[in-house]
Amino acid sequence: MKHIQIVNSLPNRVVSINSTEYLFFSGTNYLGIANDDGFRGILFDAFKNYGSIYSASRNNNLRLSIFEEVESKIATENSFEDALLTSSGIFAGQLVINFLKEKKIIYCPSAHPAIRNSNERMTVKEFNSNLFFEELFELLNKINFPVIIAANIVDNITCGIINFNWLKNLPVDKNITLLFDFSHGIGIMNLDNNILEAIPKFDTIIVASLAKAIGIPAGIILSTRKNISKIRSNPLFAGASPPIPSYLEAFLKSEKIYLQKRYLLQKNIDYFDKLNSYPFQSIPDFPVYSTKDNIYQKLFQRKIFVSHFPYPTSKDQPLTRIVLNASHTFSDIEKLTNNLNKIKKISNGI
Repeated sequence: MKHIQIVNSLPNRVVSINSTEYLFFSGTNYLGIANDDGFRGILFDAFKNYGSIYSASRNNNLRLSIFEEVESKIATENSFEDALLTSSGIFAGQLVINFLKEKKIIYCPSAHPAIRNSNERMTVKEFNSNLFFEELFELLNKINFPVIIAANIVDNITCGIINFNWLKNLPVDKNITLLFDFSHGIGIMNLDNNILEAIPKFDTIIVASLAKAIGIPAGIILSTRKNISKIRSNPLFAGASPPIPSYLEAFLKSEKIYLQKRYLLQKNIDYFDKLNSYPFQSIPDFPVYSTKDNIYQKLFQRKIFVSHFPYPTSKDQPLTRIVLNASHTFSDIEKLTNNLNKIKKISNGI
């Protein structure tokens, strides 16, 4: 694929491609944690205490307290009773799918691969249409067995705004488990109020990757203490390697850095929104802007690199996305928006 570029260093606000510097508006390093010198310093100190890996089961008879400390913090911040750390967001999702394997799944369209099962399950289409709601409630009225409703909380691909008002009308007399993927929102966005209100009414589980905004190689499962206890006893969890403890300590000790980065990211979002006139699909206060227009090459010629690839499979149509992060400067955003606005004028024949 001609738009694939191979590099040998980690991009931040810029990336070097064939010895040429490009502004970098891609990836999911929303807070710029991976490149932050302050975070790196804390992480390097943590390696002195915890080393490079923890080679033991979390269910071993010798346990590190750092895991429970981080789980408690993330559970509290997201209004859940308990949490469980895993080595990745994908593993968190598949661990929950295995835990719920006796239940049928109703997939909301565009549900993340992490919360999908390869076995044949019930599927409801068109998440954002009236037809979806009609089909969902018609289906729920007919069934008399336990079901899972699986959905993304944030659509980071097309950036469509997901409305969770339908949660208010779910029948409480049905055995329903709500399974949400929050990978692209955790650390920079709050949970939707409709989801928070549904938690006491329904068995609710949230999974997320912590490798996006939070910037550590780990996943998290949020749910009730009862569910977390059962998932922890799963042989898949007992036999899996846990996250690297050094990253967890760095996370706990970097609260001021995260606060500052969230502030900077929001300033960048606001500034981009102020200057940009190109018609993107976007979510309020979310740093991703999506379009079906193939403007990748036009921006690349202007020394600006943006996200452009087919997802979730190689057969899907590629989407072009602009991704801001906390490391971008106002000057970066001005260059980006100036070029976007020029491309728009050219496209409109102005």
